[in-house]
Amino acid sequence: MTFYNRFDVIVINPKPKRMKRLLLVLGLPLFLFSHFHTYAQAVNDLCSGAITLTVGATCSNTLAVKDGTETDSGIPDPGCANYIGGDLWYKLVMPASGEIRVETDVDDGSITDGGMAVYIGSDCSSLTLLECNDDGNSSSSERFERVEVQQPAGTTIYIRVWEYNNVSAGTFNICAYEFAIPDDATNDDCIDAIELPVGVSCTPIIGSNFGATPSEDIDTTIPDPGCSNYRGDDVWFKIKVPTSGHFEVQTFEDDSFIDGGMAIYSGTCDPNGLTLISCADDNGSIDSTFERIQLFNQTPGETLFVRIWSYFNDTHSTFNICATEINLPLPATNDDCIDAIELTIGATCTPIIGTNSGATNSEDFDATIPNPVCGFYSGGDVWFKVVVPVSGNLEIETYEDDSFISDGGMAVYSGTCNPNGLTLLACDDDGGIITNESFERIQLLNQTPGETLYIRIWAINNFIGTFNICASETIPPPPVSNDDCIDAIELSITNSPIIGTNIGSTSSEDADATIPDPGCASYVGNDVWFKVTIPLSGDLAIETYEDDNSITDGGMAVYSGICNPNGLTLLDCNDDGGIITGASFERVELLGQTPGEILYVRVWSFDNNESGTFNVFAEELNALGVGDKSINNFTMYPNPAKDLVNINFNKALNENISIRVFDIKGKLVLSKKSLDVDNKTSLDISNLESGMYFVKLKNGQQETTRKLIVK
Repeated sequence: MTFYNRFDVIVINPKPKRMKRLLLVLGLPLFLFSHFHTYAQAVNDLCSGAITLTVGATCSNTLAVKDGTETDSGIPDPGCANYIGGDLWYKLVMPASGEIRVETDVDDGSITDGGMAVYIGSDCSSLTLLECNDDGNSSSSERFERVEVQQPAGTTIYIRVWEYNNVSAGTFNICAYEFAIPDDATNDDCIDAIELPVGVSCTPIIGSNFGATPSEDIDTTIPDPGCSNYRGDDVWFKIKVPTSGHFEVQTFEDDSFIDGGMAIYSGTCDPNGLTLISCADDNGSIDSTFERIQLFNQTPGETLFVRIWSYFNDTHSTFNICATEINLPLPATNDDCIDAIELTIGATCTPIIGTNSGATNSEDFDATIPNPVCGFYSGGDVWFKVVVPVSGNLEIETYEDDSFISDGGMAVYSGTCNPNGLTLLACDDDGGIITNESFERIQLLNQTPGETLYIRIWAINNFIGTFNICASETIPPPPVSNDDCIDAIELSITNSPIIGTNIGSTSSEDADATIPDPGCASYVGNDVWFKVTIPLSGDLAIETYEDDNSITDGGMAVYSGICNPNGLTLLDCNDDGGIITGASFERVELLGQTPGEILYVRVWSFDNNESGTFNVFAEELNALGVGDKSINNFTMYPNPAKDLVNINFNKALNENISIRVFDIKGKLVLSKKSLDVDNKTSLDISNLESGMYFVKLKNGQQETTRKLIVK
């Protein structure tokens, strides 16, 4: 499986076959939030105090307020979203349509992750759990819930909501509105399979698994698909094999169905009549969490059966499905290294068309060829060759041609095509910049002019089709001026980026072997250096982000000390923490540093895969410019701490100060509202794992953040 954050949508119906879930992918919550409210005691802490929701035509939010004093309702655990108490209750009456949707969503960022359970009952003493939902609201920017309910008009529904892990006080939104739930699928069983036309291109029809039941309830002899966590509630399509005998079937997202499985069978829908041909999970070219199956040399006119389900049976919704005939290219003539096709090196990319049609595994011809070690190589490779130009610098890139190949891998070797004759120089997966990052790009510098290099190409999942490939001469710029720590370029604390480059860089260890290894982001050399002076507040952030797509993934480490041997101490290393253009770049936040001290920033390309440019900048944190900044006038001790940490303010503050603790991934793990007495408070950190945390304090318009080390 390709892993994501998974989010459920649930449809509830009194008929057992109408239980529905949906998985969705959402972005990660931001690390820090900008608003904080004071809250009144919740009146709906218990089911008996449930607040009535009005069912509208559209979502009209009601503010849910959690003040941190809520208790466990005494109702049995709902069984999802890490419920540990602190729940709030709502209720509604089903409208005449008998179909509604209930949603929660973010308010001010004080709560960003929740859970929801829906019950039916005449009162709070006779509740029956219908469903429990975690992270099912596909339209939310955070991790909130969505439940669809189908019950008779006039039925009272009870809704229980809580914060995931019950870690803080805060607010979120809740609403209920009428929602037309689609009819049950008519192709629930193989015998009722819907005909899927085969086109010259993907012309999808809408499929649905609403109301689907397990096919095994009708025929227990159907072979299990064997992939994508099949758990039932499948639907069926059928396809007539085209004259060529070659075709593919693909699914992709329509509404809320975003992760599924697909299997194709030959035979008939009679008992013991079906034979499994293929099963697929997460290999779609349109949507990567959907499925795609290519079949070749099938019997023209034969009917094959296509079985679709949602991953783990967690989703009931609609999806797109299409079938396309494949015009199979002539078999590749460059199946093995010895038959490599020569690429002409130009001043720019001038592509030729390559194909992996008919390709076999090179290991069958020569088992001594080094494994590519990237791009999920599993055979079916073809070969090209290129003569290194006089400059010794070249670039090879692939990109999409016919869409049948949408993701591949590339490796470059030196040597000869004899046994034990090849040496792997580079391997790339998803480094391309011409059409998209699912194709490949390898830059090679300072190679021997006139030497022949060999290029190995393959498709992820061995899909068959055509692709573009080209080789061009690269004219690298002069060596970077900040190749080593001693030559670090100064970053101003201005939030204004400068352009950095790693083209021509070398490994810092070549100049000073005592520099501590960064320890993250697959550092293997070719780094560049920057430096920054800590501002008066002692709090700063350094971030990198994309420039021209030449570097698409990097790493960053920050050091204190000096650039002499044994002079640097690693403070932090970050991989994929950036927030500006995406998580493939980096952000390091440092709090409570010594004003005026110089820190050194080391930047590199992940796994040293790419050479190019990037943006980098430094900014001061918490530079709010409001009030007298009295919130900064406090002490936090001990630090590092083990069980308890004390916070003492040297000046009287508003009693409504909020204190929140985040882990290094930005997840809220602890919170407290108001001080105890005499502007003092303490935090019980005995349940936190050892490591670095951030303590954020807010008092009205003022806020500050400090670093806390838990032993």
